[in-house]
This record gives sequence, structure tokens and C-alpha cells, in this order.
Amino acid sequence: MKGRVLGIDYGDKRIGLALTDPMRIIASPFRVIHRTELEADLDVLAEIIREEDVVELVMGEPRNTDGTVGPMVERVRRFAAKLVERCPLPLHWVDETYTSLEADQLLRQAHKDWRKRKAKIDMVAAQVILRSFLENS
Repeated sequence: MKGRVLGIDYGDKRIGLALTDPMRIIASPFRVIHRTELEADLDVLAEIIREEDVVELVMGEPRNTDGTVGPMVERVRRFAAKLVERCPLPLHWVDETYTSLEADQLLRQAHKDWRKRKAKIDMVAAQVILRSFLENS
């Protein structure tokens, strides 16, 4: 299958986004949405999906390190259900345990100072989620 895939790292304060190229070879950090309210967040995502010709969605599922489901998973699932209701696209889940840690390590390797790392960590975490999906699909 071809077409762009949007990777989403959902958080209470920010939503990190990453996009593939149309051939699904490369996953790149794309953008961070600073959360406001549900409908506004969904509006922004719907516009990005339309403008970037996204055909599939990948969301990180925030499991605990022991593999169990914590309270954040339910919030992410509710958000995902609303997003798919608004933008009916296939949705895939990827375990996002340690993605923020991996994203921080990648940014450290790029010699970014802590202020730059903090600003980019959510979209790089989304890139890690999306790359994991590409590698396993």
C-alpha cells in the first residue's frame, strides 16, 4: 500500500506528529501540537490529514514497562476513537514504551541542547512510533 502515514504521540499537553513520505520509506518528525481542547485539537489534526494526503494513522499505546495497561491508555483510546470518527482512516497501534527515552537519546546524539531537545522530543517520539510501524508492517 502507498500513501502517507501519520504517526501520533499523544500527550496531555502536546501531541507529537511524524509523517512518512508517500512511498513509506522514511518517517520524519513533522510537528508538535500544543493541546488546547479536544475539538480544536481534532480540527488541527483533520486539517493536517487533509493537507498532507494522509491515508493511515499510527498511534503510540502508552503501556507500563511491565506490559500492563495504565490510565493513560484509556485517554489515548478515547482520543483515537474521536479522531477516527472525524477522519475515518485505518488506525494502527504501536507500543510506545520507551519512545520518549529513545527520542531523547536520538536528539542528544544530534548534539541538541536541552531546550531544543525539549521542544522536539514529542515529534521525534512520534517518529520512533512511526518507524516501528514501518519496520514491522
